[in-house]
Amino acid sequence: KLIAKAARPGKAIILVEALNYRQEVEFRVKLIPDPTAVLQGSFQSNGEVSVSKIKSLKSIDLFNPVDFETGCKLLGFNLIYVSKDRSKLPVQVVNPGHELVQAVQDILANAEVGDMIIFDNPRAKCPGDEASRKINSMSFKVIEDH
Repeated sequence: KLIAKAARPGKAIILVEALNYRQEVEFRVKLIPDPTAVLQGSFQSNGEVSVSKIKSLKSIDLFNPVDFETGCKLLGFNLIYVSKDRSKLPVQVVNPGHELVQAVQDILANAEVGDMIIFDNPRAKCPGDEASRKINSMSFKVIEDH
């Protein structure tokens, strides 16, 4: 079992040698597809979210629709909170990493039905990336539990 790391996308030629065997094999090298930011433990990335789910949230996960572990990491995002009746000023908090910092957890713990929660400007880094990638933002309206 060997791992070959390509310098860039495109064509790569791998030389396979073993005992009296020698063959060049051509591979297509592609970047890992952009992961999708989703709510912890779900595939939900927009729409409505129950008040109990938003209050219990501890992290933002990444989903990648490939059949292998990508090793992509969420570097952070901005949380924007807007109250349903606009009686409170909108709040924006920077959250480094995928686990929610205490300030974000405190905001979500006080969320009410009708509020809007936006996870804006999430950035991810995958193996082989030189810089972080901007991935999908998420927005949710808080609804009653069913």
